Amino acid sequence: MLKFAMYFVMFVGAIAIAAWVSREASYFFNSLFYYVRYHWLPFLGGVALIAIIYKVLSSKS
Repeated sequence: MLKFAMYFVMFVGAIAIAAWVSREASYFFNSLFYYVRYHWLPFLGGVALIAIIYKVLSSKS
């Protein structure tokens, strides 16, 4: 019962933190989506670059 209560408190806390973060980050994400919509080519290039770097680093280890 105590474990269930602990998980419930963690769940409610996570929802509260997510709501606060989404409120704080909504302006940032709006500007980010606006940038991606009008400058999607360099954004896709950056995503591809990150994927290539990740593959290189993961194959080394």
